[in-house]
Formats: sequence, C-alpha cells, structure tokens
Amino acid sequence: MAQPVKLIQKKGAVRKDGTSIIFIQYCYSGDERILLNSGIAIPPNFWNKKTARISDKLPDLYGDVQTLQSQLTRQMRKAEDIITYALRKKNISPLKFLKDNFHLSSQWQPEQMANTQINLCIYYQIDQ
Repeated sequence: MAQPVKLIQKKGAVRKDGTSIIFIQYCYSGDERILLNSGIAIPPNFWNKKTARISDKLPDLYGDVQTLQSQLTRQMRKAEDIITYALRKKNISPLKFLKDNFHLSSQWQPEQMANTQINLCIYYQIDQ
C-alpha cells in the first residue's frame, strides 16, 4: 500500500555552506505532517523537484549521485514500512511512531519496535 511519503528540499532553508537538507515528508492528513531529516544535503539547484531526484551534474564534492539516491530510496522505504506497521496496529499514532522509530536503527524490524517504550537500563543496552 503506497503511503503519502515524498522527498522534499526547502529552497528557502539554505545553510551557510550553500546546501539544503533533503527531507522525507509524510502527510497523515491535510494539516498533520512530519518532516524527517535524511542527513543528505546538496545545493538546491541540483535537486529536481518534479522527479524528486538528485541531478546527475552534482559535483563530486557532495558525494556520488547514485549512492546518495539509493540512500534516499532506502530511507523512504523504511519510512513507508514503519507507517504501514503503525497503521495496522490501529492504536498507534503513525506520526509519533514514525518520529520515534525512524532514526533508531539502520535496519527497521517491526518485532524490535513493537513496544514503543525504550528500556534505558545501561546493562540492557550493552547486551543489545
């Protein structure tokens, strides 16, 4: 099931180094949405808004285009998987669940995130 998840870049939010962060946006409803930082920043003129892709003309200084694009695709799929899981549970807010679990691990697994409470015991965390 396709979720309303897309990649966006805010052109007005250019940092001092001339780059702007690419965000993953999830729209739950008309007025409920969330932006997740992808960790990838490029100059705004190398972002194609219509196709939501990085331009092939991106200088090597910012990274390999194929690698960056595959990272974005992987992160979008991860966000979609987390949202789908939250929507199936019905008693979980998809926005809060996505925000809480998106950056926890590189490989999202539903059985690890089924309990949204995080055990803060230092010995438990070391064992994990």
